[in-house]
Amino acid sequence: MGLFSIFDSRPGPGVRPDEPRKKGAARWWEVVSRDGLNYVRGGMLSLLAALPYLAGMYFSIVTHVILYLLLACVLGGLIAGPFFSALVDTILRSLRDDPSFLELGWRRALKQNWKDSLFPGVLFCTLYGVQIFTLYHLDAGTVGISDIMLLCLGLCATTAFFVWFWPNVALLKEPLADRFRNTVYFIFSQPLRTLGAAACLLAYLAAVLVFLPYSSVVFVFTNFWLPLSVSLLMIYKPMEETIHLEESIRAKQEKENGSERR
Repeated sequence: MGLFSIFDSRPGPGVRPDEPRKKGAARWWEVVSRDGLNYVRGGMLSLLAALPYLAGMYFSIVTHVILYLLLACVLGGLIAGPFFSALVDTILRSLRDDPSFLELGWRRALKQNWKDSLFPGVLFCTLYGVQIFTLYHLDAGTVGISDIMLLCLGLCATTAFFVWFWPNVALLKEPLADRFRNTVYFIFSQPLRTLGAAACLLAYLAAVLVFLPYSSVVFVFTNFWLPLSVSLLMIYKPMEETIHLEESIRAKQEKENGSERR
């Protein structure tokens, strides 16, 4: 099956409804060993969509021109946002043991969420881009501890917001203000899970930046799916318990199946 055959609508392999779910690292390995190919393929598509943004950010850093960065954030964010939302949807579908193939789920996610993903794409590309641009242009001779702490706090706050906001885009059809309100609620109601998920993403980002250009080879294959799969697993349980996602999906499927039988 080709990488770009994203419009295939065949049903996916069955998943036993009575299969007990593992926890922690065992659960992560269970879903990755089962759906890892979907993760990699979805991550590759997201990486391709993010190339304009990454190239623009790199060019702005080496030329020291922030205008190029802002252009890359706007244009690159508009392109990358819908694909990133589809990747988040793919991972969340795997965590709830949805049997759909990547192609069917990816097509649905792009169709349903592409408009809602445009603004978040630009927003987070800008937030991360400006902070990384600033990080690379810090003068070791003049920068103070307060400047470093402020930058670290900004990255932590951005990542904490990032962790909860994108699942809201992928899962819920609601106004932007409600998404912001839900995100703030989850951050403060689940501080430990938020810190853990954000730390995972920041550690991955730091490793990629510190070990460039050698890390670029690993990044091509692990790109966004590896840290996201860990972070989303950390926050999935409280999110599911709050919005009752699986229950509502089962009810919808039973209703559809009942209509087909009639």
